[in-house]
Amino acid sequence: GGMGEEEARMFHGDFIVGLEKGEIVAMGAFKQKTPQCAEFKRLRIRPDRQRKGYGEQIMKKLAQLAAEKGYTEGFLDTLAANHRAQKLFEKLGWVRSGGGKMGPFELFYYSRNLNKGGN
Repeated sequence: GGMGEEEARMFHGDFIVGLEKGEIVAMGAFKQKTPQCAEFKRLRIRPDRQRKGYGEQIMKKLAQLAAEKGYTEGFLDTLAANHRAQKLFEKLGWVRSGGGKMGPFELFYYSRNLNKGGN
């Protein structure tokens, strides 16, 4: 048996959750885009727990984990309409690097350098 494709991808990535009183209130993940670049995915904060710093904590931890796995660059996309997410990413050092479309939705692409401290 070898690893399934999803497992193999997670081997090069990671998935984390944020807990509050044992309940999942936040999550995020990254996976390999290229050997140098980690794509950050699935950042979700429970609606009643937004604006409490969970998104920032999850993104910082993911950047640190990605850097520890040897990635030097991060990539993500977000909906053009999602201004709150864009503010967060920009606050954390992500730079808008283009855009695209997913069906009818306009996307913004962001990237940033990763270093070992996750900064």
